[in-house]
Amino acid sequence: MLPGTTAHGFAREASRVFPAETDALETSAGDFDRVRYLGEAGSRDAYERLLDLDRRIRATKPLLEGVPG
Repeated sequence: MLPGTTAHGFAREASRVFPAETDALETSAGDFDRVRYLGEAGSRDAYERLLDLDRRIRATKPLLEGVPG
């Protein structure tokens, strides 16, 4: 990733290798933006969603076919 990449930019790139997690990645990027840029408090639900996403991604083999190295 390049410096200045946004959470949504990261989510789009990660979705290329974890396509089943596209919606969860975008949701997490939105949660990040609300806390970081809008000053909202994080929620327990958002934290739990992120932990679940992390667990699923760690247990999933990334789809690397056709992704430039």
